[in-house]
Amino acid sequence: TAIYTLFAVLQWLTLMDSNQINREALWSVQRAIVSFQNFSQTRISDPDAPATKHSWDFNATLDNSGNTTAQNAIFYFGVEGLPQQPTEQQFIGRPDLNSNSIAPKTNAYIGPIPVAEELIFGIDLGPTIKPEIAAKTHRNRNLFVWGWVQYSDVFFPRTERHVSEWCYRLESGRLIV
Repeated sequence: TAIYTLFAVLQWLTLMDSNQINREALWSVQRAIVSFQNFSQTRISDPDAPATKHSWDFNATLDNSGNTTAQNAIFYFGVEGLPQQPTEQQFIGRPDLNSNSIAPKTNAYIGPIPVAEELIFGIDLGPTIKPEIAAKTHRNRNLFVWGWVQYSDVFFPRTERHVSEWCYRLESGRLIV
């Protein structure tokens, strides 16, 4: 009976190990996987002063490429002309604490984030962007677009919340090319 008990305990330990491996494989395959896809921008004229006041609206697109819903997602998306990349405090920002869900195999959108044209280029470019006006812009100013999303998957609280971050730098002159 001692041999039988030892054999049964070894089988039970192997079974527990196998179950843990299967559980982890299920979590990795079936979980939500949210990533940054792209951002877009649109130039907007102020209806009260269309010749002299313009801004740019920025939108970010996130994609859940996973097989389950991303739950309780909170976001932050920042756009700013800076001499260097955002500091940690700027990067963290003020998140939108309204909880959202992102269905599997779908996109979620953040924005629009309005930014005054003179904060991007140093000047307002006027009603029509012309090459001679664009040449007057502050081309050494870097426009940073950054953000993050934090979310849970269907296995929460057995798994930790996930975080996806992104940060891109554009030369402000490239927005108008």
